[in-house]
Parts: sequence; C-alpha cells; structure tokens
Amino acid sequence: MKRFLVLIALLLATITLQAGELVFHWNKMAESKVYDIEFYPDNNYFILCTANDIQIRNTEDGEIFKTYQFGATEIEFTPDSSKVLLIPTGGETGRIQLRDIKDMSLIKEYTLPKDENGLNHYFKQLAVDPKKPYVYAIATKMGEIPYQGMFIENKIIVYNYETMEEVKDITPVGFENKFYDNIAISSDGKYLSFINQGESYLVTIDLSTQKVLQTFKICNNYSEGGGHGGWTCCIKFSELNSDKIYFTGNFPQSNTDLEEHCGLFIYSISENKIIDSTFGVGSERVSEGYFSLIKNEERMLFTNKFVLYVINLNDLLKEISSGTYYISQQILYSKSKDVIIGRGEKHLTKLTYKNGSQVKPEPEIYKTLYPNPTTGTVNIEFNCKSANLKYELYDSNGSLIRSGTIENNTSIFQLDLSNYSNSIYFIKIYCDSDVQTFKIIKEN
Repeated sequence: MKRFLVLIALLLATITLQAGELVFHWNKMAESKVYDIEFYPDNNYFILCTANDIQIRNTEDGEIFKTYQFGATEIEFTPDSSKVLLIPTGGETGRIQLRDIKDMSLIKEYTLPKDENGLNHYFKQLAVDPKKPYVYAIATKMGEIPYQGMFIENKIIVYNYETMEEVKDITPVGFENKFYDNIAISSDGKYLSFINQGESYLVTIDLSTQKVLQTFKICNNYSEGGGHGGWTCCIKFSELNSDKIYFTGNFPQSNTDLEEHCGLFIYSISENKIIDSTFGVGSERVSEGYFSLIKNEERMLFTNKFVLYVINLNDLLKEISSGTYYISQQILYSKSKDVIIGRGEKHLTKLTYKNGSQVKPEPEIYKTLYPNPTTGTVNIEFNCKSANLKYELYDSNGSLIRSGTIENNTSIFQLDLSNYSNSIYFIKIYCDSDVQTFKIIKEN
C-alpha cells in the first residue's frame, strides 16, 4: 500500500516577492479521473488523458480546444514531436499505439499476446528513447494462478515504435517478480533507471549495451518485522547532468522506521551513492511526492498531496510552501512559457513562480498534539490568537471527510475519531491565512 505523508508543518500565508512567490492563475475540473498530461511541442496547448477521452487544452486558460473519443492512461511524444505513443484504455490485453498529433489518427499498434493462464496482462508505463526509435515499456502480468497462488511479473521490454516490433527484454535478472512502476531515461539516452518496492534497489541500465550498469541498495524489507518495505513515488534524471538522479519515496532503515527516511533523495551514478538527503531525512524531509525541476534546475516544485513546496536546490532549503492539495500527482514545467501545469485526480491548476532571495518562517499554530497514534480522541493545544480558527479532516487519499470551526477560548480542542476506521488521517488547522497540517494515526 502506498504511504503518503509524514508529519508536516506548512505555510499558507501572504508571501512577499522577496521570499519568492507562487502565483495561481486558474483551477479547472475534469469530468473523470486524469491519468496523464503532457505539453504540446509549442507549449501553447497540453494533452490530457482520461479513461474516456483525450483532450487538447489551451495552456493560457485551461479551456478544452479539441476532444478525441478514446481514452489512454499514458502518453509520450516522440523526439521529433510529430507523433505520440500512448497506452489506450479498453481491450482484453495491453496495447501501445503510435498516433499522428495532427489528428490523432492511428499509425501503428502493438498488442500483447494473451496470457496462457488468463492473467491480467497490460502495459503500465512508457518511456521514449530521445535518440533512437525505441520505447521502453513496463509490461505487467498479475492475477491468481490455480494451485499456485498470486502471481506478479514486471518486465521492461524495448519496442521499435516505427515498426511496432519487440526489440529486447532488458529486465534485470532477479527483478522479474519485483514490483515497480516508475522508470526514467536520461535526456542524452545513456541510462534507464528504476526502483522496486520491498527490499529496494536503484537499478541503472546502460542503454548502449542494454545491460545492468549497477545496482544500489536503498533499504531492506521490514514488512515481516512490524515495519514495511521501501516504496518509490517519482524518479527523474537531471537534464543538465545525466549522472544525477532525483527520486522520492519511503525507505525504512529499521523495522521501527515508519517515516524517518521519507522524502527526496539525490543519487550519483558515478559515485554509486546518495549524495544528498537533506529533504529525505530529519526535520526537513518532505515525504514522498511528485516534482518538476524548474529555473535551470536551481529550483524544484514538489508536491506530496497536501503541501506544494518550492525547494531551492542551490541553498538546500524549502523556499516556499503552500497548502494546496489540488496539485497532487503530476507537475509539468514549460521553459518557453515559464509556466507550471499541475494535476490531481480531477483537478488541473496553472501557476507561475517568481524568484526571490529570502525565506519566510513557518508559523507555529499549535503547541502540542496528543496522543498520536490514538485509539479515539486527539487533543490539540493551540498557539493562535485569531478568532478565525477552523479545521479540516482528510483521509489518506486526500478526500475531505469533516470540517468545522474551533472556539478560540478553548485551550484544548478534542477531535473524536472513535467512530472512524483504523487508518491514517490528516488534519489541517487554519489560523487566519496560516495553516499547518498534521498526520494522525488511528489504531486499536
């Protein structure tokens, strides 16, 4: 199960330009779940994929320009930007399609052969080679085999998208039955990397030889010792230096480590080690999430479902944080337009970032929160002098399940979770324009 957020203090205040500024331009809603978004080559438009349709939207105002009546879960442009590769929805088994971006007409298609055991057989992710006419796809088999039990298989298979023929299975030995759903390719086409769940390794494949270059062990699997295994959320190569890989996830170092190593890490291929974990360990950790590198990789826009950060990668500090949960699953940055488009499951948001040089300190809205974990009631003592004090309670998927105002003459606010199921919840406390978010664990 994916584990989302750790204990986070966040800022939602009027931020001066000297501290940098995130400017929100519009929020739009899609009618159904959004699976992927990508900028068009000119960045004047972007593509949006749902299970039911593909939409072309205007970057300026987010309005729909054109709609195609077929769905997809992922879409990638070819290097010459004249075509797209996508994973369409529907059908009994996985398919990859090559389509013309002018009218989305079908050029070629590859369909996985049916599985002899009748297992669910599909493509999970695509990554396009920037130099060769290759697409790298995660092909997954999953299901129950009679008398054998549950079966899962992940393979990384190379296809020539011009001919739609299989080139090679490059799955590393020993990783066929591991679970992974994030692969990344360096912009120079030298490397492909991925991270698996459980006993987690960062694996790098040399694409010139199509063989494993090296593996780096990130963590053990503690799921049978009362803890959990590793899990990655997002992985990307630096576009300026293909030796550097950014990745996020939760990677325990003991069976009692639930979230102490949970956030953003930077890895060097040449050194075969993590070279920076400022935002992955300790008080500065940001939890696992999605990100985009902006401003010539001097900054990173990072979201972990509830909190949107601007991270200063030069000075290694969190420059801005904002309490928006709309951008929770993907962030795109347009260099030519200098704008950012982000998405949640149905939300679409456009914003811009203006650089600054100072950092605004985070507010201290509360004094204590206890007990946590709790079997029922959580006590929260505040440090807020405003009469405008309220809260919002969210489940682990980011859905609002309860909200209300808090009498500020009450020294301790009691939140009763006794009628809620055992799970992870998040409470947002608002003090005027300031807000802080905390994770609460409900258990027996």
